[in-house]
Amino acid sequence: MKKILTVLIALLLLAQALPALAAAPEEPAPEAGKKFATTGEAVAYETAEADGPTAEKTAEEGTVRAAAAGTVSGRSSVAKPTMDELRQQLEAIPEITDLYTTGSSIAAEDYHPAVLSPSARANALAWINYFRTAAGLTKVSFTDALNLSASWGALVLAMGDQFTHWPQLPEGMSDADFEKGYDATTQSNISYCGGYESRESLRVAVWGQIEDRDEYNVEVLGHRRWLLDPRTKTMGVGSAESDKYYADLGLLEYYTDIRVFGDGVGTQSATDYDFISWPASGNNISETFACDVPWSVTLNPARYAAPDRSKVQVKLTRKSDGKVWTFSSKTDVSNVGPDYDFFNVDNDGYGIDNCIVFRPSCKDFTYYDGEYSVDVTGIYDSAGKAAALHYTVLFAPYKSPAFKSQSLVLSGEIGMNFFLELPTDDYDFSGSYMTFRVGKNGPEQRADFDPEFMNSAKTRYGFTCYVKSIQMADTITATFHYGGGRTISKQYSVAKYIEFFEKNQSSFNAKTISLIHAIADFGHYGQIYLADVNSWTIGDSYAEMTRYYETDFDYAAILSAVESKAFAKELEGSKMTKATYKLHLDSTTTVDVYLTVEEGTEFSAWAEFGGTTYSPEVQEDGRYLIRIPDISAHQLGDMIEVYGYADGDFTVRVSALSYVRSVLKNAASNKAAKDGLSALYNYYAAVLAYRK
Repeated sequence: MKKILTVLIALLLLAQALPALAAAPEEPAPEAGKKFATTGEAVAYETAEADGPTAEKTAEEGTVRAAAAGTVSGRSSVAKPTMDELRQQLEAIPEITDLYTTGSSIAAEDYHPAVLSPSARANALAWINYFRTAAGLTKVSFTDALNLSASWGALVLAMGDQFTHWPQLPEGMSDADFEKGYDATTQSNISYCGGYESRESLRVAVWGQIEDRDEYNVEVLGHRRWLLDPRTKTMGVGSAESDKYYADLGLLEYYTDIRVFGDGVGTQSATDYDFISWPASGNNISETFACDVPWSVTLNPARYAAPDRSKVQVKLTRKSDGKVWTFSSKTDVSNVGPDYDFFNVDNDGYGIDNCIVFRPSCKDFTYYDGEYSVDVTGIYDSAGKAAALHYTVLFAPYKSPAFKSQSLVLSGEIGMNFFLELPTDDYDFSGSYMTFRVGKNGPEQRADFDPEFMNSAKTRYGFTCYVKSIQMADTITATFHYGGGRTISKQYSVAKYIEFFEKNQSSFNAKTISLIHAIADFGHYGQIYLADVNSWTIGDSYAEMTRYYETDFDYAAILSAVESKAFAKELEGSKMTKATYKLHLDSTTTVDVYLTVEEGTEFSAWAEFGGTTYSPEVQEDGRYLIRIPDISAHQLGDMIEVYGYADGDFTVRVSALSYVRSVLKNAASNKAAKDGLSALYNYYAAVLAYRK
């Protein structure tokens, strides 16, 4: 049979060559014979929820799953694995250190089968049992007798350089030894692969057999059906190497034999299932199911009549976008390549009979991710009554980014840092990014991946979303975009961050709790003040910030504390006629200084603040505006120095707290204004105390 080399996506997203597979042998009738914002004053604590499972168990608690006819694949006596359990099982698959303890010899006069090393046998068994576990089946074990039998089968194939279940006698081999090998190959799945390192050969063989995606096997999926036979208890594996084709590369070709039925294979009664599907209902790791691998549903012959290809219909639905594929006898299968839809029904005796096969075209996507539903109609139970199946398949990456913690940055705006754990060994995140949306209708923010932006422990990567002071209760929807279209999302808010500290006060010092309380008060009272000024409706324009701690501000004490921050100007001797200022709190904390001079006056000015120099811009009304944006919380009391010349020197001194003084000193100020600006001062004072 022609050797086939196609493409296999390996566990760690490495391109690999798919082993050629001979057509799986049909069970004889009874009478016949690798794995996978940074600036501003930050609150130096990350909040994190307790890690939990990434998916709910399909099974009920305990070892026995609730049998739900037509909804869950696999045996009802076997608990369905969670996504974390599948990841842990993959992580635990041992690597092969040495493929053989004693290598095979295929020389005509000096032949002997290879003895696989303990790590090699453990690797092959772990891969088989991973797929069986994911499918909702019991694990199998290897026996010495079956391993030896499979080793003879692999040797016969390698000696004769023949890839078939029915080999001819190789030159130089005795009839007695050939019979051992022939008995094995006619009761085995066999694989051939070339161009691999020895440590990869058994994984490639098992993967190729479970996938069965080449044109010679896609119609019946015989190898898969033998590996996923619910009745099987024991198997055996053997391997033989040859240097016929890849000697110039320093690589060998490998023949693998896996004993799956017949003499010596242990079996059990297994009738507690409706169907065996691959991918299985429930949880699946995305990397273990490439886009060109066929799907299958094998019906329990004790519960269902043999399906009729002319009547069966399968509908596959992708939840993320509602995409639907429909398969039936009307599906054009003149081309069985991966760029075409495929459908078939096979009732022959490869493992379990009654196999329905379908595969969507791979032209429009490259991998499975998220949730898919499968609906099978046109089938009948054993009594001839019409039946149907409906089940859900969930895909998630082997190693997936995960939101782990949050922290605050108290800059001109409040920044919420979202920190993720990223499996950088398995993915390239250089083109990834985070999008944020604050509230119902807020504009989208974007933060690109910065490998230098990490938490203090250097274990997680951060992205910053900026939030207005009035948005502390608004939900932040953070969506991480990576891997050519994959996303994960988390919803959070400044209010939830504050709630975390409130629930865990005993874990933090008094200054930290005071700061958190001051932030909450600023969000609550500042929201009331700004809603009053701007005619916003709290709860509509912005979610209401209901969490606060101060109920009665001491206006007199705060006024005394900010008395030295009074707005001051020295205009005498110049033609500066007016100097005013404005404080912005609804977006970034910004101070605007407006300067008015007599027309025709020679004018120049600049402002100095925080080591930066700011220049004026002329406005439509003729005034000059100097804008000092993004004032961090600890800078609210720092004086902005404005110097200039207007046919004479002038100076202006102002700070954000100058406005607090003006409001508290003005008898006409209402309670909303006094409370809002008092909360701003307390916020500033708490930040200074925290910094000390």
